[in-house]
Amino acid sequence: MALNKSIVFLSLLITVFIFVSLLLLGSYMDLKREEVLNSEFDRMLHDLNEMQSLLLMPDEFTSNVTCIAFREQLNELDSYVWKLGENIDKYRIASEEFYEDEYYFNQKKVFNEYEVQYFLITKRMIEKCDLSKKNILFFYKDSKECGKCDDQSFVLRDINYMNRNNDAEINEVGVFSFDMDLN
Repeated sequence: MALNKSIVFLSLLITVFIFVSLLLLGSYMDLKREEVLNSEFDRMLHDLNEMQSLLLMPDEFTSNVTCIAFREQLNELDSYVWKLGENIDKYRIASEEFYEDEYYFNQKKVFNEYEVQYFLITKRMIEKCDLSKKNILFFYKDSKECGKCDDQSFVLRDINYMNRNNDAEINEVGVFSFDMDLN
């Protein structure tokens, strides 16, 4: 009987140790995901501020110089904004308490706000710099309410992927997707 009690006690200790280890590992991974997102949001905000500054530059510099700078900035943003949105969704899925944890919900709201700014700045610069870029706006909801949203998002994801892998100087298509569940 004494042997059974010690085995049960040892089993309990091992179980508690594994459980606590998993909780700590989950918390650590959540913190790392948040650090990655915060860093990417800082980068996006910085790039959006630079683009807004470019909107004011044609008055000070020749329009051609400003448009060249804008193209470079636009390529930079195009290279990671879509991926940032995908990362938020992946991290949301990895976190079981998405709707309980306000962090990811708030980050998705901030991302939507930044993407609206990105779209408006891009639209204005397309007009100023006579770019051939076309924009696609995609408004989506939870797949339970919008059965076709997932299908459409796959098509847009493919268009965006093909566009990013294009060797053109500037991506010809801008895909902007907005989560309507956040409003």
